[in-house]
Amino acid sequence: MKRSAFFGTAIVAAVLTPAIAQQAPAPAPSVTVVMAKMVRMAPNMALPGTVMGPGAYGMFDDTLYLEGDLYQGLDKSVRRFLGAEPFNGSDRLSGPAFYWRAVLQHDFDAGEHYLSLGTNGLVADVDPNALTAFGSDHYTDTGIDATYQWLPHPELSTSDMFEAHILYLRESEELTASRVIAGTKPSDTLSQLHVDLTYDFGATFTQTVQYFTSWGTNDAARWGTAGGSPDSAGWIAQLDYVPWGKPDAPLSWLNGRISLQYVAYTKFDGQTSGASDNNTLFLNFTVGAAANR
Repeated sequence: MKRSAFFGTAIVAAVLTPAIAQQAPAPAPSVTVVMAKMVRMAPNMALPGTVMGPGAYGMFDDTLYLEGDLYQGLDKSVRRFLGAEPFNGSDRLSGPAFYWRAVLQHDFDAGEHYLSLGTNGLVADVDPNALTAFGSDHYTDTGIDATYQWLPHPELSTSDMFEAHILYLRESEELTASRVIAGTKPSDTLSQLHVDLTYDFGATFTQTVQYFTSWGTNDAARWGTAGGSPDSAGWIAQLDYVPWGKPDAPLSWLNGRISLQYVAYTKFDGQTSGASDNNTLFLNFTVGAAANR
């Protein structure tokens, strides 16, 4: 029976990156992993240090998904116990941070076609370098995304699959503390656009191509680039091979993935000249086993 609604609450804990929207020149090593993060926190939508907090979520009529989470930084003794004590001078969350996610989705033709439109956001105050004498920086992240998926044989777990996804993120930064501590501008913005196409052959071979671009306020003290620009753009091509991803695989208790990814830049830190010098090739191998088999 198809479930039309579900609801839940959760306590979420995570060790996350040390800064909100810290400008990283190279995308993460997996297109699929990066885009999947939109369900929780989108690229650059991260919190400093180790956080924990309550969350609530619900699905209504298999169409509307809503989620809200409230995160709070952990006490120093708890972080030390978890082995997640940050470096001295690392950014620190100041007060609670709020994250939201909303998605409208619909299946067509018995699951052959799927469409979704979503938004998410994060609001947080951060003490740069864990200093509190100069106030806090205030960050507001908002994003919108859309997904189209085609399954020619939705009744089969090994059906081919085509997916198109677009994601836009914008971060507004009120740098009250960083202006005094690091000499940044009073406020900055950073935007990102990701567009990717994926085709999966029989749950075995997956090829993905993505275009990405980021742009923002020119601020050398904020981004740490030679010209002060955070602007970058380029393409990602990725090929994944999953040898034991089918139900009739000889090793049903074991699964693995081999990924080959190439990142090609057309612009890097605001410069087009020499951007290709930063092109990167990644080779990843992951493996997992079922403990109950």
